[in-house]
Amino acid sequence: MKIKIAAVIGMGTTSQRNCDSFNINGRVPLMAEADGGYKAAGEISTPFVIGAFSGSAVGSAFAAANMLTEHAEAIKLSEEEYKSSFLDYLERLRNEVIRREEGIIAFSVALLYAYNDTIAVARLGKNRIYRFSGIELMSIPENRQSGGKQMNGGMDHYDDIKTEDRFLILGPGVVNALTESEITNIMATSSSVKDAAKRLFDEAREKNSQEDTTVIVFSVERELPPPVIPEGMYSAPPIAALKSEAPIIDGDEPVYASDDESKFDIRQFASDNKLLIGAIAVLLVVLVLMVAFILSRRSAQPAETTAETTTEEPTTEEVSGIVSEPALDTTVEETEETTEEPTTEATTEKQTTTTRRSTTTTTQRETTTSRQSTTTTERASESTTVGSVTDITEAPSESSTAAPGTEAPTTAAATANTEE
Repeated sequence: MKIKIAAVIGMGTTSQRNCDSFNINGRVPLMAEADGGYKAAGEISTPFVIGAFSGSAVGSAFAAANMLTEHAEAIKLSEEEYKSSFLDYLERLRNEVIRREEGIIAFSVALLYAYNDTIAVARLGKNRIYRFSGIELMSIPENRQSGGKQMNGGMDHYDDIKTEDRFLILGPGVVNALTESEITNIMATSSSVKDAAKRLFDEAREKNSQEDTTVIVFSVERELPPPVIPEGMYSAPPIAALKSEAPIIDGDEPVYASDDESKFDIRQFASDNKLLIGAIAVLLVVLVLMVAFILSRRSAQPAETTAETTTEEPTTEEVSGIVSEPALDTTVEETEETTEEPTTEATTEKQTTTTRRSTTTTTQRETTTSRQSTTTTERASESTTVGSVTDITEAPSESSTAAPGTEAPTTAAATANTEE
């Protein structure tokens, strides 16, 4: 597995020198006090050992790194041997640092060793080691015993490492400034190990700037195993192989599945052209509505015509059967006045024309009157005829009711009476 690591170390405002340090695989990075401390970020591969020390000078960190390198092989022992050996080593390391640095009694150390797919951790003093799995922050067990002696520390190992797991090594300056809930919130909202280390450092310095501050954060990236080549294949297929390129193993030689790439995939087309399909659907709906509207208007026109024809009432002339003649224009046309005075001949012609038109109009009126009189006479004759027939029909009934021996009037007499 590979490790992405970021570290930030800064000196406190009340410190005469920075007593925090760390090393990786026995190497101590050069300390730079620019921008408030040392900053580093990069990638390393396993196996590796990280040691963080508080309360000692850089010289003591070199000595601790040498001892750590010598003791690294002890971690490969059995679990029980490893636990007792590791804690014993931490105790010896602490005593060595205190011996070298006179007056140093608050020494803290945190060690993290990664090998294969396992990470072993151990600490003494106020340094803390945490594992963050995305939502939960876990610390290593506390108050372990070594050789029957109670120690302010603990150790543990993890063999269920997952990709994107993050481990934190925090110095006393950060532990005294931030709570575990604050640390969890920062880790959950950080985009990278570098961002997480910087934010933890800044938050701790804002709340506790007097103490030396050490923050080490790294994430685990498990290396994927190489693809397994099935029997009968010369090489593994590409990761993003197309369906048509995916091999089908049949016998000793690889046989590739045949697939017509030119085949139209309607589902893929619909997925890629959602906007186009939506626009076409809207246009079709509008077209259907327009056609329906036009057809409804056409079907409504004959109905309106029939209704108009039915609602017209017959005039009095149509009921009586008299067809009136078209109205004639009886208005006497007069010529427009002009600035020139009319001559005597023109005046005579106009009078003659007017007289003729009046005569014609009178004649037409008389003709119309005579026609109406004729029509009235015909209708009166029809009424007289109908009355005669009625009298003739009723005559026998009167004779039948007369007394015996009385003669019935003749048809001629009945007709004469009717005319009178």
